[in-house]
Amino acid sequence: MGWIFEGLDVGDTKRKYSDRELFRRTFRRLKPFKKRIIGITLLIVLITFSQILSNIIFGFIIDSITDLSGVILWIIILTGVSYFIVKISTWFGDYTISMQMAKIFPNFMVTLRTEIFDALQAQDIKFFDRHRSGGLNTRLSSDPGAYVGAVVSSMTILGNIFMIGFVFVILATISLPLTLILSTLIPILLIATYLFRKIARKTSKSFTRIHGAINATVAELVDGIHVCKSLGIETESLEEFKKLNQKHSAAGFRRTASMDMFFPIVTILNSAAIIAILIFGGRGVMQGLGLISAGELYIFISLLNYFFAPITQFVNIYAQIQAGFTSFERVLEILDSSPEIQDIGNKAIKNFDGKIEFQNVDFAYKTDHPVLTNFSLDINPGESIAIVGHTGAGKTSIISLVARFYEFQKGTILIDGEDIRNLKLKSYRKHLGIVLQTPLLFYGTIEENIRYG
Repeated sequence: MGWIFEGLDVGDTKRKYSDRELFRRTFRRLKPFKKRIIGITLLIVLITFSQILSNIIFGFIIDSITDLSGVILWIIILTGVSYFIVKISTWFGDYTISMQMAKIFPNFMVTLRTEIFDALQAQDIKFFDRHRSGGLNTRLSSDPGAYVGAVVSSMTILGNIFMIGFVFVILATISLPLTLILSTLIPILLIATYLFRKIARKTSKSFTRIHGAINATVAELVDGIHVCKSLGIETESLEEFKKLNQKHSAAGFRRTASMDMFFPIVTILNSAAIIAILIFGGRGVMQGLGLISAGELYIFISLLNYFFAPITQFVNIYAQIQAGFTSFERVLEILDSSPEIQDIGNKAIKNFDGKIEFQNVDFAYKTDHPVLTNFSLDINPGESIAIVGHTGAGKTSIISLVARFYEFQKGTILIDGEDIRNLKLKSYRKHLGIVLQTPLLFYGTIEENIRYG
């Protein structure tokens, strides 16, 4: 299976949150929908019970046949009624479950996306320096959808767990020896599930990361299309995109391959169980040992599908959960990120004169690359000054510090004699007017942009 991990960096799949932490935070988010989830679980249980009941009825009918000419009509009637009830109840239950999930999905999605957008706006500029705009867009648009979709799909897990346990009890009641034979396959299934979990998590994380990189690249290309065309580098940009697209395709193949590996294992175990049950159970029926009847053998074999089907479904859901949790981790990196600029000031500006003082300020975007060292400057109200210097000398950095876009490491900045860190950010920035080097227009008309400001 080493080929599945070929081309993956260790950094690509490094985890920041455990499954337990992700499940805990997911359950906390699902509390507002607790009643609907309980209702969905109960419906799944009822559907399961009706389906199992029909198989039990068929088994009893087989055992009750003594005179075929006398009971054939009752066999047809009971079979038809049972089948009709199962189909009607299953359809009604599935429809109700789909409707309940449809009500949960959009509310969950709106709440999560609102939280992400609010968290993005609360971040300082340094955060956006570390992340590409296209990648952040993916975390706001695609990642919540993948996560919420996985969560909604996983709401059937409790019902499936009940189905497995309920069927196992019935099988043990019918024939304990045959159930013990079935139990020998469970350790193999658990080991395969554990290996699948590790593989699916790594491949899903790699795929999501590269998917975000593609979105970021496209966003930057669109934003910089004038530069791209003026330099005539469309061909180079296309080649770079092709390489990234090939990585995305390879990562997608690895993810699909890892998720599809488990289904043949479940199918093989299911077939092995049926063969073993037929050999040992069929011998008991044919030899008339009294250990199991023909009807009970039919019930046992038919219920094997209800034992393995939830496992297969669980694997499919678990694959979605791993992909969803990968997206949730990327979302949590935003929600759990604390801005370096903490708005802890409690002083609001009422009368703003505009005196600015830098007192022995040290500032660096990175700790080992200082931009300003022991910098001091006084700007009096009404005074116009020009700061001249080469590129990278710190001209824009001075403006950014005045606006508190970044946190300085040493010294003091005073606004009208008050430490800038003691001022309420929202109140303070309302008194600032900054003209950027590169004009930025939001989508809309010039008038709408002016009114927006």
